[in-house]
Amino acid sequence: MRRTRYSLVFLTAAAFLVVSCSTKLAEQPGLTDTGLFTNGQQYLAKKKYSDAAEHYKVLLEKFPNSPLAPKAQLALADAYMEDGDNVEAEVAYDDFIRLYPASDNVSYALFQKGELFSSQASKPVRDQGKTLEAIRTYKLILEKYPSAPYAETATRRVGELRNRLAEHEVYVVTHYLARNKTDSAEARAKRALSDYPDTTSVPTLMSLLAEALAREGEEGRVRRGQSKSPREIPWARRKKTMNSDLSILITIGKRAYAEKDLRQAEKTLREAMAGGANYPDIHYTLGLIYHQWGKLEEAVREFESSISLNPEYTEALLSLSITLGEIGRYEEARVAHQKAADSMTRPGMMTPGNQPAGKIANLHAELGALYLALGKTEDAIVEYRKSLSVAPGFPDLRIRLATALREAGRLEEGLAELEKTTADRPGLVSALAQQGIILYLLGRKEEAQGAWEKALYRDPRNKLVQLYLNALERELRSG
Repeated sequence: MRRTRYSLVFLTAAAFLVVSCSTKLAEQPGLTDTGLFTNGQQYLAKKKYSDAAEHYKVLLEKFPNSPLAPKAQLALADAYMEDGDNVEAEVAYDDFIRLYPASDNVSYALFQKGELFSSQASKPVRDQGKTLEAIRTYKLILEKYPSAPYAETATRRVGELRNRLAEHEVYVVTHYLARNKTDSAEARAKRALSDYPDTTSVPTLMSLLAEALAREGEEGRVRRGQSKSPREIPWARRKKTMNSDLSILITIGKRAYAEKDLRQAEKTLREAMAGGANYPDIHYTLGLIYHQWGKLEEAVREFESSISLNPEYTEALLSLSITLGEIGRYEEARVAHQKAADSMTRPGMMTPGNQPAGKIANLHAELGALYLALGKTEDAIVEYRKSLSVAPGFPDLRIRLATALREAGRLEEGLAELEKTTADRPGLVSALAQQGIILYLLGRKEEAQGAWEKALYRDPRNKLVQLYLNALERELRSG
C-alpha cells in the first residue's frame, strides 16, 4: 500500500514537472520566433524530439503569423514522427496540408504521411487498413505532384504495398481452403487475381485457385444447388466459365514471363492452350521462351504458329527472322524480315484502330534488348534509334540507347543521349544513375559524383546509387 502511494506521488510530480516545463518555456521573457525555431532545430539534430516539439509548439502558439510558422509546423510533424508519436504526427502533417495548401512542401508532407502509414502497416496476416491508407496517400502525390522529388519513390512504395495486399489475399484464400470453404476461396482468389495482376503473389494465387476448383467437383455443385452434371449445364454458361478461367491462365502466364519465371510461364500457357486457348500472342510468348532457352527450332515453330493465326503479327515476324538467321536459314530469315518491314510501313499503319506508335516503338525496343542480350550492340543501337524515331518523347527508350552505346564503347554518344534526357526530365533517377556511370568511365569522376548525388537526393533509398557513391568516395579518398 505504501509503495503504491509513493508511486502515485512520483507520477503526479512527474506530470507536474512536464506541465511546468512547458509553461516555463512559454512564459520566458524575450522569446522570438527565430530563437524558438533555431533551438528546436538544434534539439531535433540531437534527437531530443520532445524538446524540439515543445519549441515548435510554443512558436506556433505565440507567433502564428511568423514566416517561420510553416517550417515549424512541418518540423513539429517530423519531430513527432521521429519520436514514434504516430497519432500526433498524422495530425500535424494534416494541419500543415490544411493551413499551407500552396506550399512547395505539401508533397513532402504527403510523402512523410505515406511513410508514417507504411511504417504502421501490419503483416499480411493482419488487417491491412494502414496499408490502404498509405497507398491512397502515395497516390495523391502521383496525381497532384507527378514531378515532385518523391514521385518515383512513391511509385515504388505503391508497388511494394500492393504486393503486401496480394500476400494478404493469399492468407485469406488459404484460410478459406483450410476450412473447406471452396466457394469463398475461389471467389476471393479470382478477385485477387483481377485486382493485383502485377504483384509477386500471382503464381501462388493461381495455384490456390486451381486447388479450390479441383476441390469443388460434384460436392461443390450440389452445395450451390447445381444438381445437373457438366454435360447438362447449358453450353453458353460453361463456355463463359471456361473463357474466364482461360483468361486467368493467360494473364498468369504472361505475368510470369514478364518476371522472367520462364518455367512457370511455359507451364501455364501450355495449360491454357490445352484448355482451348489458341491465340497468336500465346505462341509468340512461347517462342520467346524457347529462344531464351536456346531451343531455336521449337522457337521457330511457335513463331510460325503465331504468324499462321495472324500473318501481320510484326513482332512474331521479326523474332522469326532473327531466329532463322541464327540457325543458318538465311533466305527464310530475309523473307520474314521483309514481311515485317512491309507490315510496319503499310499505308494507314498509324491511323486510329490500327497498331499505334507506342506499340511499334516497344517492338523496336524489345528487339534492341534482344540484340543487346546476344552481345550484338550495334544492332541494338539501330533498333533503339528506330524506336526513338517513332516515340521520341519516351525517356526510358533514350536511356536504353545510351546503355547500348556505352556497351559498344561509344561513351560520348551515350552521354549526349543522357544529357538530352536530363534536360527534359532533370530529376529522372535512372538517367542520372546512367549518366554517372558514363562520366566515371570517361574519367570525369567529380561530375559522376554530382550526378549520383542528385539521383540519391531524388531517391534516398536507392541502394545501387548509394553503392556507386560509396565506392567512388573511397577511391577519391585513397587517391
